[in-house]
Amino acid sequence: MLARAQIIGHLGKDPESRTLGNGNLVVTLSVATSRRWREKDSGEKKEKTFWHRVVIYNKAQAEACQKFLKKGAKVMVLGDLETRDYEADGQQRTITEILVSAFQGEVIFLDKREGGGGDPVSAADDERFDELPY
Repeated sequence: MLARAQIIGHLGKDPESRTLGNGNLVVTLSVATSRRWREKDSGEKKEKTFWHRVVIYNKAQAEACQKFLKKGAKVMVLGDLETRDYEADGQQRTITEILVSAFQGEVIFLDKREGGGGDPVSAADDERFDELPY
């Protein structure tokens, strides 16, 4: 079975990071994607925004996202879909996340670099991080 996601969107807030008990860094992104259409009957433009929780366990990519991404940055995320249950305020809840693990997935920075040039930058391209302006 395959449960993969590929999204392109903008960060709704700065990346959040935490360190696990074993010392591993985990970064969480909140990425907004949207769908636009025009109503057939009225011709009115409509838009619906979807929010995606992205959890990055890959150390190099987590560090790069923590260092270079800010609210509003445009990214492409490739990762595995995972649904988990948890309890909050006495109620059972379910959440679906896009996971970028140590071995699968990728975060690609799509914003142009300062000066108007350059290709999209992948968080896996370690040697190029020093060139990023943000």
